[in-house]
Amino acid sequence: MTLIMFMVIGLLAIQTLYLVECSRRDQGRRTKYPPFCKLLCKDNSQCGETCPNCKGGIWTPYECAA
Repeated sequence: MTLIMFMVIGLLAIQTLYLVECSRRDQGRRTKYPPFCKLLCKDNSQCGETCPNCKGGIWTPYECAA
């Protein structure tokens, strides 16, 4: 019984030493893009100066992009 308890505690201690790295998706909003980017649009006139292009396609919605 004591051996099992030490094994479980040892495994838990080993797991706490591993570092978890976040992926780019989990780091939150990318701040290099200003607020006008990623807004839905129909043509370039609806986008701001910082992201003047309305890009999209058949499978993706049209969004303002740099």
